[in-house]
Amino acid sequence: MTLKLQNINKHYKTNHALKNFTYSFNNGIYGLLGPNGAGKSTLINILAGNVIADDDSSILYDNHPIKRHNKEFRSKIGFMPQQQSLYDNFTARHFMLYIAALKGIKSKQAEEETKELLTRVELIETADKNIGSFSGGMKQRVLVAQAMLGQPEILLLDEPTAGLDPRQRVIIRDLIKHYAKDRIVLISTHITSDIETIADEVIMMNKGDIVCSGKVSELCGDSTNGIITLEQLYMQIYNEKDEEK
Repeated sequence: MTLKLQNINKHYKTNHALKNFTYSFNNGIYGLLGPNGAGKSTLINILAGNVIADDDSSILYDNHPIKRHNKEFRSKIGFMPQQQSLYDNFTARHFMLYIAALKGIKSKQAEEETKELLTRVELIETADKNIGSFSGGMKQRVLVAQAMLGQPEILLLDEPTAGLDPRQRVIIRDLIKHYAKDRIVLISTHITSDIETIADEVIMMNKGDIVCSGKVSELCGDSTNGIITLEQLYMQIYNEKDEEK
């Protein structure tokens, strides 16, 4: 599978949120890193079909152009939004089955996947409690789980580990890594440690531009250049950007 983005632009009035974003994604995990306003969420939402890119933008999946509101392409996508907009009067199980129905997943498969995914994110014991009673971290894990229903070919996760404690972050990272086999996974985040441990490639963004991209080992190198971790690279790049203002 190959997802090619060519000259993806997005303007919000005078704000140029994405600037000729061009990249090819194959099977694997890609981390989108950058501060607020970098364009990460805009890119994720364009792919999810929630935001329309400018007319000069081009998206190809397995060399087939993706038109606006393409139902077939959207059926291949699992999406986790950054906002925790859930139905508080639904139980976690009910919510998962509801999302599965929207995706057109058959009942038996939906029930099996719901049980498996809620077990993996350690919510099976509270599966029949109302989401309104959940903590922010629990809601976050429900959102990760629902994105994986139907085993979509492209998984889009916007800040999947925000608000999770260290143990829960490891659980979610391991689940994403397990799930990513033979799939394209894009993770938008500003938490470098989550990306450093599981991403096949990293794309660092700022104000709609790609600052740098590549494998973590390529970007960080060794101690001779003074950068040995992704966090150190992040701090160097974005501190410099701040100083340029």
